[in-house]
Amino acid sequence: DGWGGIAREMFVIFGPEYKPGIMAFFLLFYMLVPIVLVNVVLTVFLDEFFKAADMQKIERAMEEQTEGERGSKYKKPLDPLLGHLCKAEDFSSLVSEIRELFGQLDLEKNGEVNFHDLNFGLAAMPF
Repeated sequence: DGWGGIAREMFVIFGPEYKPGIMAFFLLFYMLVPIVLVNVVLTVFLDEFFKAADMQKIERAMEEQTEGERGSKYKKPLDPLLGHLCKAEDFSSLVSEIRELFGQLDLEKNGEVNFHDLNFGLAAMPF
């Protein structure tokens, strides 16, 4: 049976004098229960969401801490080169640094830097 069957039986059992009270009970029940259930489910979902977000923050902090403990041996490959180029004081000194760098990387002296030249040239750089 459903609620309809239960409500009909109550109307039959209690008689016509209780019909307004029974109708008020079931109307309030039908209106309040969905609101309460939606709020409970939403609360559970939000609680789980916030727990997951907190766990991600903790994991991210732990990863950053372990990366910081590893030190500078895990830098990106071009960080030393870019750090050297960033020390240029003006545009003309930057251009001269880039030209000097290109001259050092062009191992075959053909005016081009291929992957082989770049790989061995950067490995030979002092920075």
